[in-house]
Amino acid sequence: MRAKSELKVKNLEISQVVNSVETAVNNTLWVIERDLSHPDSIFAIEKRLVSQNKMMTGCGIGFVSNYYPDKGQWFEPYVEHLDDGTLEARQIGSESHDYLNSSWYLDAIAADSAIWTEPYLDNAGARELICTYAIPIHDSEKRIVGIMGVDISLNWM
Repeated sequence: MRAKSELKVKNLEISQVVNSVETAVNNTLWVIERDLSHPDSIFAIEKRLVSQNKMMTGCGIGFVSNYYPDKGQWFEPYVEHLDDGTLEARQIGSESHDYLNSSWYLDAIAADSAIWTEPYLDNAGARELICTYAIPIHDSEKRIVGIMGVDISLNWM
């Protein structure tokens, strides 16, 4: 009975985290889509989202190849919580971290809707075992221009 009770509590905790992440991301998506013509504003939007949601390990947006020609083929701005409580912003897309072939990116594009990934070890962004909530970003003509991924560490479980 005790184990069953503890599992119910943990299930409620997980559901609360999932729901709060989905709500926060869905409420931020329109800001990103509105500001697509200002790629340098992306870091500020991600910082605000991650700073206001402590369960988020990090947030990144993988844009389609060469969406911003001056940013190169792989433009993936990423913001993460560091152990000391501060935020770090960096561009992590590169030939060695080709997010264009990552399952979180490809699966969200194929679904053209939000998805949760299976747990995986992220060596480029969060650098730990995570699940990612990934959602497509659309331009004014409803074309997918990138995938926003919010990472949740599995360490708290």
